[in-house]
Amino acid sequence: MTSEGSEEVLARLAAELDARPKAGIVGPRVLTKSDPQQVWCAGGMLTWRENLSTLRGHLEADGPKWRETRAVDYAPGCALLARREVLERVGMFDAQFFAYMEDVDLCLRARHAGFEVWLAGDAAVLHASSSATGGGYNPRRKYMMGVNSIWFLRRHAHAGEWLRFFVYDVLSLPFLWLAGIFRGRGKAVAAKGLGILDGLRGKRVTAEAIREGAGWLW
Repeated sequence: MTSEGSEEVLARLAAELDARPKAGIVGPRVLTKSDPQQVWCAGGMLTWRENLSTLRGHLEADGPKWRETRAVDYAPGCALLARREVLERVGMFDAQFFAYMEDVDLCLRARHAGFEVWLAGDAAVLHASSSATGGGYNPRRKYMMGVNSIWFLRRHAHAGEWLRFFVYDVLSLPFLWLAGIFRGRGKAVAAKGLGILDGLRGKRVTAEAIREGAGWLW
């Protein structure tokens, strides 16, 4: 569902690609479906810290600063338009990620191939985030993010970026777990840790692994 007509949003994204020969992927501003005055994402940034990336403007009030057109590190997979040339050269979403990080991976592969990624912030869509996985602190979602963070690092990171992730994400888990116990998020933090461990052990996310009742955390 879009906050504008679907054809208008698609036309705006296509026009952005036409106007920028180096642009390979473009995405709109994404608003929260339950509150269209709230930004869910205005493009994304790679930080190599907690969860490796961050959504620009996440849960902030919508406004002019999020409606600009600018280069970004990645466009979220819920709404993006890619040139055919990009997909022919670097491939599609990597199905081995199953869910989470596959959009960041695609955009980074495109950038490594010489394409740019842009936000067309004056176009907007509505998004019901995490509707398939149960919300931000659902253990299954956190598990998938943990596993796929490791596989993303395996593919793209250098030593310094591995170190940054472990300092800011892994070393903080015991403290987050203690705090999470009192906030009802203890299982989600434990699932994130298990996901990181499984990723290091070479495991991948599968439908069987995350089905309801398949693990002691969900």
